[in-house]
Amino acid sequence: MWRQHALRWTVGLLALSTPSATPAWARDDWELWQDEEVRVFTSGPYQASVSQTTKYRDDFSDIYFVQGKLVNRWSLSTSLAAAANYSYIQQKRTGNHWREEHRPEFELSGKFPWGLVRLEPRARGELRWIEGSAGEEEWRLRPRLQIAYPSGALTFFANDELFYSTPPDAWDQHRVFVGVTWAPHTRVSGTAAWGIQSVRTGTDWEDRQVLSLSLKLTF
Repeated sequence: MWRQHALRWTVGLLALSTPSATPAWARDDWELWQDEEVRVFTSGPYQASVSQTTKYRDDFSDIYFVQGKLVNRWSLSTSLAAAANYSYIQQKRTGNHWREEHRPEFELSGKFPWGLVRLEPRARGELRWIEGSAGEEEWRLRPRLQIAYPSGALTFFANDELFYSTPPDAWDQHRVFVGVTWAPHTRVSGTAAWGIQSVRTGTDWEDRQVLSLSLKLTF
């Protein structure tokens, strides 16, 4: 039964990732997301990393999002891991005003082989606190399912992530990505992915095409 559910997830991810499944191709607005992560400390099951994410909008012409992140990850078993992270975020708002946000995160992730592929579910909870805005704290849940196909130094993947925010107690964001990770060495890997991000404003949804590039290093 669980294999039937996983197969349905696979078909759904592939369908969502094709141009015919979404109106985003009608828009001429691309975003570029760049992510660099460096693992700085390892001790037994514990790993510490620092990362920075920079996002560009308006066809890569305008920086609007910068995130610095401290990651604390524990391997619970060969298949399960837990993490407690902290992010400091600056995001450009109307009138070129930069909003500052603090974001503690807690997550549980897994990697489970299934035939030729690997199922990689992840559940994340976030507390978002925005500076200078009393009452603008919110919890957000971000369940994600990724299906990966490893082939030598390459790993092909597709993932589907949903965002549930409270307030307003609603699903308000959806991301679907397909991509490939190249790991020529145990201490370095690079990822290139294409995806669609759907963001809800009121009752309307806006779709954006995203090119995502990331680099991970281990010292």
